Amino acid sequence: MTATGRELLASALRGAPDSVDDGRRRAELELAQIELEDGDDTSAARRALRVLQGGAGGALALQAARVLQQAGEVAARREDAEVARRRFEFALPVVRREGTGDAALVGLLRLLGTACRRAGDFSAASGYWAEAVTLCSAAEAPDEGLLDTRGALLHDLGDMSLADQADPAGAVGYLEESLTACDAAGALGRVVLAASALHQASLRCGDVDAAARWRSVQARASFALGVARQASRLFDEPGAAADEPPTMCSVTPVALPRCCASPVAASPTACSGGVASPPSCAAPRRAGGWRCCAGCAATGGMARRPSRCCSSW
Repeated sequence: MTATGRELLASALRGAPDSVDDGRRRAELELAQIELEDGDDTSAARRALRVLQGGAGGALALQAARVLQQAGEVAARREDAEVARRRFEFALPVVRREGTGDAALVGLLRLLGTACRRAGDFSAASGYWAEAVTLCSAAEAPDEGLLDTRGALLHDLGDMSLADQADPAGAVGYLEESLTACDAAGALGRVVLAASALHQASLRCGDVDAAARWRSVQARASFALGVARQASRLFDEPGAAADEPPTMCSVTPVALPRCCASPVAASPTACSGGVASPPSCAAPRRAGGWRCCAGCAATGGMARRPSRCCSSW
């Protein structure tokens, strides 16, 4: 909508009677949605909050909560974690009360937990994520999406314990559950991530045998994931692996998809100094839609599908 159209709608709202009815609330939310699309998330969030504070209920309250959630996602993308958290928290009680299913609430709790973690409030993040995990577990007939989400949430809890809270022993429990859930959902990419994190946690706990076991699990899962992706390409299923999470590079070269490591390349590829090409990466960066990390085996770097490890082995 043009600026003139926005101004006309805003003027009409200002001239409406103070006794706010559903029609006016609906118009407010429509304008808020337009403002979101135009990049003005601050004004959109204010309008949605005003509708909620004005006593909206039912479908209108849920619509306002969705606008607040969308505005929170915009703030999160620009790394404004505190603003994102506030908007999600305003939306949360409405989604709890008016929501139509567990999936929407789980999604919001996951976003809120992520915002809290980025803001440094690990206790709050843990609480929101744990609630989301409980909702996924309690679903009467959890579909593959909820199983995958449960696995991702448990991985987030384990990763936070390991990376932010220096609690490798606490991380192990979350990560083992994550691996089991992701395996049940057929999410091989997440199995690789969970196994890699379990390897790191076990090393920090001083359990060398467990670390070796999880490294083996990671290598086998990486191989299986590569084979599945290669098969999807051979059978003309270009979208089959598009939404899978990043795979973790491992010390053992992954047979498929192609990785390059000195002195042996796992599959024919252009190699120079242990670096796979294309794409070529000398340092962590994005290249042509790929995310590669130098020394990924040592640092736990990630490589986007298909996994070509750019490393300094």
